[in-house]
Amino acid sequence: MAAAGLPGVPVVPGEPEPCTEADERPRLLIVPDGTWRKARSPLHLNPELAALPRVSLSAGGPSRLPFAQGAGAGALATVEAIVQALEQLEAPAQFSDLLKPFDALIEGQIRAMGAETYARNHQRQ
Repeated sequence: MAAAGLPGVPVVPGEPEPCTEADERPRLLIVPDGTWRKARSPLHLNPELAALPRVSLSAGGPSRLPFAQGAGAGALATVEAIVQALEQLEAPAQFSDLLKPFDALIEGQIRAMGAETYARNHQRQ
């Protein structure tokens, strides 16, 4: 399951199984992209993937994506989950610069829909 001899570590929603191994080798993060419901599917369909240790994401703030539909509390966009996982695994390193293109994408979508539409339909109270 791992490429180039790196141990695979899925980053998926659900009940986490924290990585407790004191292995200092680089890890390969396996990050399914999709809705939270669909991101769980690969674990159920692939026992080899389900058997790998998982990264347990600490509780963070709300997603930067203000118009995510159906996202529950703590739900993150894929890129946000990747940044959070990297920051946990590589502390004290910071990876927030990886979110700059994501922020620009969100700002562009808000501009395209117009301030009034955004405020009416998506702005958090």
